[in-house]
Amino acid sequence: MPKGSIAFLDVIGWKGIWAKDQDAIVKLKDILEKIREYINELTLKTTDKSRALEPKIISISDTIVISISGNPDNTMAMLVKICARAFKLSIQHRLYIRGAISYGEYEINDNILVGPAVDDSASWHELAEIFGIFLTPLAKYNISTEIPELYLYNIPLKTGILTSYLLKINVIEESNDKEELKKYFMKIYSELSYILPEHFNKYENTLKSIEAMN
Repeated sequence: MPKGSIAFLDVIGWKGIWAKDQDAIVKLKDILEKIREYINELTLKTTDKSRALEPKIISISDTIVISISGNPDNTMAMLVKICARAFKLSIQHRLYIRGAISYGEYEINDNILVGPAVDDSASWHELAEIFGIFLTPLAKYNISTEIPELYLYNIPLKTGILTSYLLKINVIEESNDKEELKKYFMKIYSELSYILPEHFNKYENTLKSIEAMN
């Protein structure tokens, strides 16, 4: 099996979303289309074609899987950029995603996925009690260079706390001010018709993660 970086992302609260957002499918399709456009932009910027990375994206219902074969530092740096764009697009469409990035062996054939990195990413992303994307322990131990879009954080999970790298939230154009970000999310929250009890901690934990961003 080839080695590479792989991310599993999914929409929190997709089950039953048809009852509160009849445009959810259209929104998700638009997110996927724009991610593919961004991937094309990134690959076109690569000047050394012999070292060009080839990201692949597939979707199964509300789950988005993005993968890049190659060494951990190069593939993870690009995958983080793609995930950052995906997260930004999802917030703009008022769809809230969580995700996990892993590194290791995997194989993808059409929409069939197998391998240790697939299992690792899929298992960890389901535990997230936050809107955001983070590195699994396996990914964390495989990188040797700093990725500026990430910061070390105690990520809340259903099973406890994971100290790993979390994607910085950057959804406001030309602004990284934490107070502005918190106000932005509070405004989004205030527009919701309701918040399910099982999702409340994710809303609060996301605000806390913004406060810890460096």
